[in-house]
Amino acid sequence: MIFDEWRRKGNNANTYICACDQDICDTRPGWPFRVFRTGQSIPVLGEYNLAGARRNGFVCGRR
Repeated sequence: MIFDEWRRKGNNANTYICACDQDICDTRPGWPFRVFRTGQSIPVLGEYNLAGARRNGFVCGRR
């Protein structure tokens, strides 16, 4: 649903789905302001956010 919302708002950046690939992926203080465990996933919009997700321990694939 979040990907559809981004498109409806006219955002045409690449989208990714990212899954935590460590015991804990801490995304604080950035979006979405929480800690994830192995296998939990987040939607990611654009390459800047993709790089941040990867720095936080996520593995990502383009959607």
